[in-house]
Amino acid sequence: MNSLAEVHPMAGRPQKTASAKRTRHVMFLMCKTDCNDGIYSYCMTLAAGLKEQGCKVYFVTSAIYEAGADEERVGQVDRLCDEVLCIPGLGNKPRLSDWRTIRAFMRRNDIDSVNVHGLGMIIWGRLLSLFARVPVVATYHPSFHAGKLDVVGKTNASLSMPARAVVCAFAVDAIVVLSEETRAQLARECRPVAHRIQKVVGAIDEGRFHPPTAEQRRISRERLQLGEREFVCLQIGRLSWNKGIDLLVQATRKAGAAMDPPIRAILVGSGTDEEEQEIRDYAYQSDKDRSVFRFDGFKSDVLSYYWASDAFVLPSRVEGYGLVVVEGMATGLVPVRTPGGGASDQIEHGENGLLVDFEDSDGLADALLRLHDEAERARLAQGAIRKARRDFTKQAQARSILELFDQASGPAASLA
Repeated sequence: MNSLAEVHPMAGRPQKTASAKRTRHVMFLMCKTDCNDGIYSYCMTLAAGLKEQGCKVYFVTSAIYEAGADEERVGQVDRLCDEVLCIPGLGNKPRLSDWRTIRAFMRRNDIDSVNVHGLGMIIWGRLLSLFARVPVVATYHPSFHAGKLDVVGKTNASLSMPARAVVCAFAVDAIVVLSEETRAQLARECRPVAHRIQKVVGAIDEGRFHPPTAEQRRISRERLQLGEREFVCLQIGRLSWNKGIDLLVQATRKAGAAMDPPIRAILVGSGTDEEEQEIRDYAYQSDKDRSVFRFDGFKSDVLSYYWASDAFVLPSRVEGYGLVVVEGMATGLVPVRTPGGGASDQIEHGENGLLVDFEDSDGLADALLRLHDEAERARLAQGAIRKARRDFTKQAQARSILELFDQASGPAASLA
């Protein structure tokens, strides 16, 4: 299905017809908020889409962590949300004092729909569905972090048995996943509630992420001190063995030996001090490596990196979705990635990007060599741009979430 969302009617539930005049008051609820991570990006994009649909958006969390983020990114939550409430110590296990605070907030703002983020908050979601009598959607953001010995050969992160039991016991009206791979996995592991699992793929702000003009590309390359003819492959994300950085290093060395002009690999992101040092040591095995691999650390504003690069490379072992892939596609970067979470929704191999097998550094090198051909790269880039503009808009994402609220059995308490 070539659309942003695959929302199916939920079995046994009465279907509601959306009113054109209805204004929803949607509350996001999450344990903690880090302005530097992908979940924050997801929430802010969804909030922007909901606002464009005429909704009011409210945000409840324990704390907002701003370290390292620029002013524009930090300010998104205040600009896009009608009110933000921080409850110190808010966690996955509901406390009576927090319940009272949240219920008072909901009554004051006529909250009629709730979106909890992270399966850890699903207990909160179930309680609000039962006692506040509002439709509740839970969004699953899978993540996986481990050392190199634990990740090599691993291709998915299964829920623990206790986590599966919690999801089944406290299932809300709908559980949203971002990719077909995650939908299939969660449906296998939580069969009693499989009918409630709905895919709504991650979207982007297409007004921000767009192809650069020739001048914007030139300025971006100058700013990042890149040569005009260098072939630049980019990875943005946590600096972790799980992201397949060792495979990227191996592939870059192999492809670079056959390339002229030279190849550069830029990695933007941070990780633990120990893992970062291990990865740097792995990449810097010769003086030549230091001219090929760049570790630029965490950057709050990555648009200039997209504009300056030629390919986006994500050979992850375990991946939840890879929203950065879609951002890169929207800017005209050709994606090369492994078939983890999000891959089948994002890439039509040979049409708008390239897929390589897990743990296949030779296949990754071949893909980079293929993209070194300017004509082939330009063809795939146009396909990537079309795909991003067609399937990953924030407006379609917001409409899909609103449709799930409309389908939910819980009556909306305050609809204008």
